[in-house]
Amino acid sequence: MYYGIFIWRYQVILNKTILVVCLFSFAASAFSSSEISQSRFYVGANSQVRYMGFHKKFGDSIMRKVHQQGNIFVGFNLTDNLAIELAREVVLAKSNNVTLTEGQIFNGVPIPKELSPSEFMTKMKAKCLNLDLVLYQQIFDEIPLFFAYSIDVSHLTINISRDTLSCGNYTKKIPCRKMNKSFLALKPSTALQYDFENGLSLRTSISFVNTNGKKISSKDAASLKLKNKPRVYLKDSFVFGVGLILNI
Repeated sequence: MYYGIFIWRYQVILNKTILVVCLFSFAASAFSSSEISQSRFYVGANSQVRYMGFHKKFGDSIMRKVHQQGNIFVGFNLTDNLAIELAREVVLAKSNNVTLTEGQIFNGVPIPKELSPSEFMTKMKAKCLNLDLVLYQQIFDEIPLFFAYSIDVSHLTINISRDTLSCGNYTKKIPCRKMNKSFLALKPSTALQYDFENGLSLRTSISFVNTNGKKISSKDAASLKLKNKPRVYLKDSFVFGVGLILNI
C-alpha cells in the first residue's frame, strides 16, 4: 500500500516537473527565435475572489469557502505574444463562526450529544507567490483585445486558527488550535485583456489551483497529546480577478 502511494506521488511530481520544463523551454525557444519589437516591463494589480473548498469530513463544516484577495505583479514582454510575470497574492483574512449540533461532522468525527451544540470560530490567512508564463493571442486584427493563457508555479502559505467558543456542557477552556502548511501548486489561468492607447490595459481572469488533497494540520498535536489531530483537507481552488496593467 505504502509503495503504491509512493509511486503515485512520484508520478504526480514527475508529470508536473516535465510540464513546467516544457513550458519554460518553449518560452526560451520563442524568445530566441522571435523579433522583440515591443519588449517592455509592466506592472499591475488585481482585485480577486478565491473559492477554496474543503473535504466534507475535514473542514467543510467550519471553514469559509469564499475569500477576497489582492494581487500585485510585475511582468516583462519577451515577444509580442509571450511574457513572464512575478505576482504576489494576499488573502484578506475574515473570521467564520459556525454552530454544529449532534451528529454533524467535525474533524472527521460526529459531534456527540454531550458536546452539542458546539460553536467554533475559524480564520484563514494565505499568501501566494506566483511565477507565470503568459501566452497572448489577438482575437481581432482591428481591435486590441487579446486572449491570454498562462501556467503558473505557485507557492502557497496557509495559516488557519480555530477557536472553540462553546462545547455543550464542557466548561473548561479549549486552547486555540493553529494549523499551517506551505506547498507548491500548478495554477493554469485564462484571461481576456484589452489594451488602451494610453498604456493602460484591462484584464479579467479565471484560474484553477491544483490544491486537492493538501492537508493543513496542527504542529503541536503531539505535545498537547491530542488523539484527534486538528486538520483540514483542501479541494481544488478557483480564483476570479479583474485588474489594471500599466505598461512602463
